[in-house]
Amino acid sequence: MKKAVNIYFLFYWGALILIAVSLPLSKYTLSIAIILLSAGWIFSGHFRELSMLSGQQSTVLIIAGFFIINLIWLLNTSDFVFGLRHLKIKLPLLIFPLIMATSPALKEELVKRILLFFVAAVVVSTLISGFYFFYESSRLFADIRQYSLFISHIRFSLMIVFSVCILWYYGFYLAAPVNHRIAVIIVIVWLVFYIFLLKTLTGLILLPLMVLILSVITAYRLPVRPRRLLLSAIFIGILVCVLFFYFGFNRFKARNSAYNHQPVTHTVNGRPYEKPYCTQYENGNLVWHFVNEQELKQAWAGRSRIDYHGTDGRQQDLRFTLIRYLSSKALTKDSAGLSKLTDNDIRNIEAGITNVIFENRFSLYARLYEVLWQFEQYPRVEIPEGHSVTMRLFYFNAGWSIAKRNFLTGTGTGDLQHAFDDYYNTHYPQLKTSSRLRAQNQFLTFLISFGIVGFVLVVASFIFPVVLSGQYRNVLFICFLIIIFFSMLYEDTLETHTGVSFFSFFYTLFIYGRNRN
Repeated sequence: MKKAVNIYFLFYWGALILIAVSLPLSKYTLSIAIILLSAGWIFSGHFRELSMLSGQQSTVLIIAGFFIINLIWLLNTSDFVFGLRHLKIKLPLLIFPLIMATSPALKEELVKRILLFFVAAVVVSTLISGFYFFYESSRLFADIRQYSLFISHIRFSLMIVFSVCILWYYGFYLAAPVNHRIAVIIVIVWLVFYIFLLKTLTGLILLPLMVLILSVITAYRLPVRPRRLLLSAIFIGILVCVLFFYFGFNRFKARNSAYNHQPVTHTVNGRPYEKPYCTQYENGNLVWHFVNEQELKQAWAGRSRIDYHGTDGRQQDLRFTLIRYLSSKALTKDSAGLSKLTDNDIRNIEAGITNVIFENRFSLYARLYEVLWQFEQYPRVEIPEGHSVTMRLFYFNAGWSIAKRNFLTGTGTGDLQHAFDDYYNTHYPQLKTSSRLRAQNQFLTFLISFGIVGFVLVVASFIFPVVLSGQYRNVLFICFLIIIFFSMLYEDTLETHTGVSFFSFFYTLFIYGRNRN
């Protein structure tokens, strides 16, 4: 019997490591690892221990309650096919709590190894993706965020930030040996660099926030002099961030009067400029001033094989990309302005780069400019398609309208997508099919699916186990919860296999996987 328990324990721990490694690298091996974990649990007979759960372990029913809520609300749906597919995605929320609560608890050192295996996999993923990025640097890609090769760039950024927290926790909060700290610093620097390379807004906001929290917590565990140095560094870091946003915002709002107020009405060839129809800016230069599309079209045909009325590498109207790019360089939108573009500029435009500042892939200001530009344009357009930040506001408004119509009982587990499709068909029939996404806010998705009653039950199923288990005193677990909470404000984190597995695996590992004493 003891030998059988040991064999299962080794199998169980190995499966957990495989899951941790698969999260940032492969959704296919992730699925295989979950199946192996479940099969080992069933064949070993540990499922019988469900009837003997007591004390802290009994909270497993609260966590599993989220899956049960999805199952119950399947009764309030007309599309059982979508509902069952939805339940399949949510299975990790049932599997991990049941298995970890009835399996042997892991010593702290084994949990640490699982976390470090996860960090190692994240680092490997960044190295492979980073190599691809630099290898492909000879080719022009307009969207840097595609350099998350294995999973969604947003979920990958969450994993990178969590990895930084893990390294900080074991390297500095728990005061690792000096040689270990040097290795930790090197890896953290690389991960921070990759977050800035990836430029996901989620990562760029979460990373400074988590570093700030961990730095403050760590500072008060240090002697007086090192504490003062660290707090001074924190203050300087905050000041640098504030100054960056201050000067970046002022730079964005600056207007080029010398260009915008030129008293020129005709091109050098004597053709009149078209009358501007809106006040849109690129780098402070008016986009729709000094435009003669007849000249621009003829001149473009001599520089590129892509049709002037065709689309660029990002499936945008090329003529608009060209006009914006010329404006960003303070050039006239005619044959004279086009003649001043280099061959590299032409390649930029063909790839879909709308502003010359986006050519610098390492520019953090370029990302800030992109966000500010989207917010500036938001009131002027009915549907901000192609704008990743402001489009989320559009989805949120759509989701809130649906939620108000189904406030008490929700749409049900299976009718969520149908509710959005009906809303878009009624109010925005011109919206592209590829752009008809859901709320992009997990809490709002809960409210739409389950109504206010189900929403309260779901949130309670997340909060109560943390309180009852006492894990709110665990610094690393709290960091993980902050990361997940923030992502759920900006993304449907639990609506994908990788996202729900990432949450459920680590959430359950901290509450049930560790030594429960």
